[in-house]
Amino acid sequence: GKSNGGVQGGRLRRFRATVPFAAQASGDTITLAQVPAGYTFAFGMVNASATFGASATIAIGTAALPSFSTHVAEGNMTELKSSLSFSLRLMLFLTIPSMAALMALHLPIVTVLYQRGAFSPQDALYTGQALLCYAAGLCAFSVHRVFIASFYSLKDTKWPMKTAVISLLVNVMMSLILMHPLKHNGLALATSIAGVVNV
Repeated sequence: GKSNGGVQGGRLRRFRATVPFAAQASGDTITLAQVPAGYTFAFGMVNASATFGASATIAIGTAALPSFSTHVAEGNMTELKSSLSFSLRLMLFLTIPSMAALMALHLPIVTVLYQRGAFSPQDALYTGQALLCYAAGLCAFSVHRVFIASFYSLKDTKWPMKTAVISLLVNVMMSLILMHPLKHNGLALATSIAGVVNV
């Protein structure tokens, strides 16, 4: 009865919680198969770099969740709003300079980090271009992490799941539109656009 309903409800919430993060990966996977191998390698490299670079934003979003949940449990919505506002300001304080630096220095960063051995100057150029397009969406990705934590603290997983599905559709649609004229850069730019829509 109630026990089974609670277990099933918990499983459903956990499933919904994974959707926002799986949607982006799914969108990239669907469209990446249409890109030539050389560009696919560059896209994979910059995707890994962007994931590593986003670790600070993931940490802030994760650290904020217990605080948000405590305020919700106490019924203190004023403190929840205050904590949410602080987390957003902190996130933007970190990500705006990072975004500016990545966009301004995308090629030197990739050259210093990766250009050696089999990683040619052409590979560095392709990867740097994709990094530039990814960096454009960094603030949106970061803010989204904080909003996701606030929704989860309220035990609301439906809205993040809905926005993730919309973001996935936008990602696939924009990827199909942009990947032919812009190659792998189109995929990275589509991901950034989908991130903005997700917020």
